[in-house]
Amino acid sequence: MFSFDDFVKNARFATILTTGRTGSDYLNACLHGLNEIVTLNSPINFFIEFLNKDRCNYGKIDKIPRDQILDDFCLFYKEKLFKEDLEENKKIGLDINEFKKILRNNFLEKNISIRNFFLLVHYVYHLLENRKIDQNSLVLYHAHSFGETEEFLKLFPKSYLLITIRDPRDNLKSSLINTSKNRSFPITNAFFFRKITRIYNDIFFFKEYFKQKKFFIKLETANKKYNKKKLCDFLKIEFNQKIMIATYGKNSF
Repeated sequence: MFSFDDFVKNARFATILTTGRTGSDYLNACLHGLNEIVTLNSPINFFIEFLNKDRCNYGKIDKIPRDQILDDFCLFYKEKLFKEDLEENKKIGLDINEFKKILRNNFLEKNISIRNFFLLVHYVYHLLENRKIDQNSLVLYHAHSFGETEEFLKLFPKSYLLITIRDPRDNLKSSLINTSKNRSFPITNAFFFRKITRIYNDIFFFKEYFKQKKFFIKLETANKKYNKKKLCDFLKIEFNQKIMIATYGKNSF
């Protein structure tokens, strides 16, 4: 088995950024099935939510007790990563105790840095799904938002940046439908204007702000085989028909 130390030395990185309602979950799920991809296949907001300074003080500590942060992580993401992700309508069904056992067996030190813990979580989760890791592995993190992407890139500045986009009209329509399901009060013209302005501005801002190598994926043509091949070429991974099917764990997305 490819050890965690070797994984840390050899791993490459990519992250998914979106303006919202542009198929980022679909992209993550398509890449999930490829042998080289190591991913949690869900936006977990590790940096903004789990490491939130009002929730914990991990950001102020160089080395954190391994078991402390492990137990905290498993409790925080118990439903989303191991049982059932209600927000994404995914039934996960992974053994959280086995996850802890594998992690402890692959990292014997009592203290760990945030960077290594982040990588270790991906490494162990991949093994928990009975998948292989080798020297060609690429860690794919679904950062989703600008703020989460920015924090991720502080630790992994040489990452590839995958940006999902969509026809602004369809993006707006999807956003309005999705928002109306979760709001009990009417959507105002001001909200409508803010949303369409954000869709427009975000794309240009992302393009200029981030200096990493970027690949834009348009939802309308995201499942075309030639685009999937271009994406694999960009990531320097081998094209496989598995990328044509969106999956999480052993399930179809």
